[in-house]
Amino acid sequence: MASTARSAARADGAPDLGELGARRAPASESPPPNDAPREFRGYQLNPFQRKAALAIAQGKSVVVAAPTGSGKTLVAEIAIAQTIAAGKRVIYTSPIKALSNQKYRDFRAAAGPRSES
Repeated sequence: MASTARSAARADGAPDLGELGARRAPASESPPPNDAPREFRGYQLNPFQRKAALAIAQGKSVVVAAPTGSGKTLVAEIAIAQTIAAGKRVIYTSPIKALSNQKYRDFRAAAGPRSES
C-alpha cells in the first residue's frame, strides 16, 4: 500500500517547513522603527543596519545574515563603539584575514596611540 504522507524533506534535502504555519515576513521586509539610528560615522544606514543598531542599543543580541558587501561589518562597528563607550573591552574576529587586518588598522587609527600604564 502506497503512503500518502508528505515527505519530511524537500528534493534538495532541506526539511519541509511548509506545514509549520503561515510564512512570517523576514525582518528585512518590514521598515525599521522611526527611533532607529539613521547614520553612523557619516554612513547612511540601510534598513537592516538600522534595525540591528536599535536592537544593539536596547541590549539585545543580534545576528546579521546579508550578502557580501552589504554592510554587515558596519553593524559590528556599531556594537563595538557602544561597548567601548560603556567602558568594556572588545574582541573582534573575522573568518577573513584581509578583513581582520583592515579592521585592526581602522580600529587602531580610531583609538589613537595606546597608553602603556
